[in-house]
Amino acid sequence: MNWKLAGQITGASLLGSAAAMSLPLIFAAISGEQISVFLIPVLGCALLGGLLFRRGRGEVVITAREGLLSIGLCWLILSLSGALPLLLTGQIAPIDAVFEIISGYTTTGATILPEVEALPRSLLLWRALTQGIGGVGFVVFMIMLIPASQGSTMNLAEAEASPAAEKLFPRFRQSAAVLCGVYGALILVEAFS
Repeated sequence: MNWKLAGQITGASLLGSAAAMSLPLIFAAISGEQISVFLIPVLGCALLGGLLFRRGRGEVVITAREGLLSIGLCWLILSLSGALPLLLTGQIAPIDAVFEIISGYTTTGATILPEVEALPRSLLLWRALTQGIGGVGFVVFMIMLIPASQGSTMNLAEAEASPAAEKLFPRFRQSAAVLCGVYGALILVEAFS
């Protein structure tokens, strides 16, 4: 088991999460909302993600075992770190905050909050972003961030989807880029309409 490689993939995902949380952080700063609920998780994700990514640097071959471990670690760590902004408000219990973020990442849209609209607008933006990230999918998200070679990214796809992923996406990186572009364009059209 190549733990360094699994750490590198998890680190890249944490760096992506820090980048995604930066948008609600900027929004909170502009709109005068409390920025510490995002600043602490952004700095924590960036620091831990950078350390993990740097430590595993140079590893390139992803086996099915590393792919499965990486997907599991990413789901766990991103769900916990993504729940931090909700938790730091002091209004939401830890289990409820994790539920809300997992609901976003899985794009189920389920909520346990009686009045979601009562949350600060920056937290509503973060919830919407988690649904956007979930819509694109963790696999596509990670493939865009992780430089891998020798077709090893397919092991990540197989861990998340199925062994048939190789037949569906002969050029997975190009397909991922097109999917992200289309999805991003749709999000922009909806945001400004």
